[in-house]
Amino acid sequence: MTLNIVLGFILPTLLSAYLFKKDVKLVMLIYPIAISFACIYNIFGFTLDYWMLKPEKMGCIAALPMDLGLYPFLSSLLIYLIHHKGFNSKLLILAFAIFTTVAEYVAVLFKHVTYHNGWNIGFTFFSYLTPYVFIHCYYKYFKKISFS
Repeated sequence: MTLNIVLGFILPTLLSAYLFKKDVKLVMLIYPIAISFACIYNIFGFTLDYWMLKPEKMGCIAALPMDLGLYPFLSSLLIYLIHHKGFNSKLLILAFAIFTTVAEYVAVLFKHVTYHNGWNIGFTFFSYLTPYVFIHCYYKYFKKISFS
C-alpha cells in the first residue's frame, strides 16, 4: 500500500500543486470530475472482479490513492497542455491513454495489478481513453462559458 500512496497520491499531488499555481481555475474544474471518473471506473472494475490491485485484501481502497492523486493529476495535466500549450487535443488524448495503459501494463507485468473475468490490456486502454475524452468535452463546454 505504501507504493500506492507514494506513487499514486503523494507524488501526483505535489505535481498538481505546481499546476495549481499555474492555473487554479483549470485544476479546480478538472480535478473533481477526474476523481469521479476514476472512482466510478474502479468501483465498477473491483465489484465485477475485472481487476485486483495489491494489497488485494484492501479491495477498491487500494486504488483510492490513484483515484485521488494520479488520475486527476494526469487529467489536469492533459487539459493544461491543451489549453496553455496548444497541443492537438486528439493526439494528446491518445498519447495520454497510451501512456496510462503502458504504465498499468508495467504494473501487470510486476503482478501489482491482476486481470480477471476476461479483462485485458485492450479494455484497459479504452477505460483510460473514454474518461480523457469526456473530460476534454467537459473542459470545452466550460471553456465556452467561463474561460476567456
